[in-house]
Amino acid sequence: MLAGERGSCAGNVKVIHPFVLKWREKDLTDGEVYNPETVKDKRLNLSVANYQYSPNKVLYAKGKSDTDKKALENDADSKLKNKEKQNYTPAKWDIEKYVKNKLINNDKSNVNWYFLRYADVLLLYAEALNELNETPTTDVYYYVQQVRNKAGLDEGGSLVNTWRNHSNRPDKPTTQRGMREIIQKERMIELAFEGHRYHDVRRWKLGSTYLNTQIKGWSVLEQDPEYFYNVRVLFTRKFMPRDYLWPIKTNSINRNPKLVQNPQW
Repeated sequence: MLAGERGSCAGNVKVIHPFVLKWREKDLTDGEVYNPETVKDKRLNLSVANYQYSPNKVLYAKGKSDTDKKALENDADSKLKNKEKQNYTPAKWDIEKYVKNKLINNDKSNVNWYFLRYADVLLLYAEALNELNETPTTDVYYYVQQVRNKAGLDEGGSLVNTWRNHSNRPDKPTTQRGMREIIQKERMIELAFEGHRYHDVRRWKLGSTYLNTQIKGWSVLEQDPEYFYNVRVLFTRKFMPRDYLWPIKTNSINRNPKLVQNPQW
């Protein structure tokens, strides 16, 4: 998703699952039961559209006036158009972040585009400070904490204590590498659907890790709920080392022989 005059964006399995399944300091482990009461991050419902969890951990669309049962019936009703079922996107999930009064469609919104937010500045500054020193300083914690406080996280206002008390890696915030991972995930959650993730991943040189992946979503063309909720592959992304840089136009090189094309282009 890129900012521009027109465009659309939506969540897919890889994007949404970290929001819902792992929206805590301690990620879910095998056998752990999802409990919505443990999800304290306010950004969850402010980012992902009004989709709820069913008892068997299946996400489904739910209109503001629909009951849980009615939402499931809508999904299975072949007479309803896709938009009447809230099947706006191939992956099934829409976003809440750009909704002000009413969602017009998944590629139209009445909310101005977020070009730069204070939270972005805070996290960028914290990231720079973390890379500057071999171990995180109090300033690193301070600027990240401002973002997390607004989201209602960290009782007592200390992410260090949160990791110490609830994480499988209690010392994670005390190392540069660990804090780097925390900041990167914080950017993913705080700035979700705002056009930052792709560029963040590229500047972190993590493209081969995150961008060589299958994009998955629900089987939204199926009419039977048994098949509707089967995850299907929409397409497979391919990211190569050359994709960290864009090619220089051939016409530009022809006009200026001193220009050198970027590697592998």
